[in-house]
Amino acid sequence: MDNLTKKVLKRIKPTRAEEMLIASIANRLHKIANDLGHDAVVCGSIGKLTWLKGDHDIDLFVLFDKAVSREELERKGLEIGKKMAGILKGKASVKYAEHPYTRIIARIKSDFVIDIVPCYKILPGERIISAVDRSPHHLSHVLKNLKSWQRDEARLLKQFMKGIGAYGSDAKNMGFSGYVCELLIMKYGKFESVLKAAKDWHPAERSNDVMVLIDPVDETRNAAAAVGAENFERFVSSAKRFLKKPSIFFFSAEETPLRGSEARELKARGTIFFGIKIKKPDIIDDILYPQTRRAIKRIEGMLRQNEFYAVRSFECVDDGSMLLVFELETWNMPKIKKMVGPPVFSRMHSKEFLSKYSKPLYGPYIEDNKWVIEKIREFTEARHFFSHILGMEKDRLVASGIPENIASTFRGAVLLHGDAFWKMIAKERVVSACLRKKYLERLS
Repeated sequence: MDNLTKKVLKRIKPTRAEEMLIASIANRLHKIANDLGHDAVVCGSIGKLTWLKGDHDIDLFVLFDKAVSREELERKGLEIGKKMAGILKGKASVKYAEHPYTRIIARIKSDFVIDIVPCYKILPGERIISAVDRSPHHLSHVLKNLKSWQRDEARLLKQFMKGIGAYGSDAKNMGFSGYVCELLIMKYGKFESVLKAAKDWHPAERSNDVMVLIDPVDETRNAAAAVGAENFERFVSSAKRFLKKPSIFFFSAEETPLRGSEARELKARGTIFFGIKIKKPDIIDDILYPQTRRAIKRIEGMLRQNEFYAVRSFECVDDGSMLLVFELETWNMPKIKKMVGPPVFSRMHSKEFLSKYSKPLYGPYIEDNKWVIEKIREFTEARHFFSHILGMEKDRLVASGIPENIASTFRGAVLLHGDAFWKMIAKERVVSACLRKKYLERLS
């Protein structure tokens, strides 16, 4: 395994030239912030010296006194971000998380993404005011407790997580954060030791979270709260398989699209796939993904109300577009829909039922002492249902439970099913890889 990990490290460890470039940029950012009258600290993997080669996202946390109001912190934070973008000759945009921050795209030999995040200067043990206030303390803890030789062990674990698709604690990935990887290395010592421990892990009992790892900076916080069940089991399963048969492929983040035989296997399931292709809304992932999943669940519920039952539903995301996928086990229904009402003995409910369906196509009649009517079904084909919701006004979609950011994209959406769906899958590598991961990956 040593030869394998050395080979991986050669690929993922920053070169000396890259380290010097990053250090010079970090120093420059500190100086600019100081010249603007604020202390600042570079957090994240770059600050903790555990970043992977080529990952040039820099998180600069600008520190504010606790006496500053939340509104003033947000306003001044954006002002500083705008000024820094001008000094760096970069392109600035405002992003939104718990509070707004500035993202700068700057060309410094290569493109760098620099997030200017305002936070409060909180002393160890003090109550945080905003969620990002912990980040400088995470930085201090890792720099103090992660030994220099363990930085490469952390890099190996991060790349392994990336390779198996379990990296990232954001709403998109629901996986392992860089900080959790660093804590695991501190706890178990080495990359291989983490895997040996993980192969015997089970989801946490008596907890709302799948995995519990107490944050040493804040003992009331579970540092691994973001880890979802799917990525937890993905890591456990991958640890077992890697230890049994180590391979460099576990460290490759490139996802494989469906092969022809695999696509034919999915087509042979006897179901039908529908895809709603929409433009990707310009919002941060931590808002985009929860809203997209909420929209999918709402549409699945509306399908169910019309007796079109989904086997699976999920999202696949490319750079500028999203595909909402619904695999249906039923997609054609008869013209007639049977409605079973209350028992005839229930006078009040019977009256309400007969009043509601006063002009049925057939009935009312009685079956097993219950009122029954038969009416015309609103949608006999699932494709007509999808066309209907895509043609609805945005306000009606929002009122029905579709988040506004997603509802606003439906007017320009493209509905794909049958041959059109599979032709699109054959052309679009990212979406094809998404389907392959959803259907053909085994988590145990």
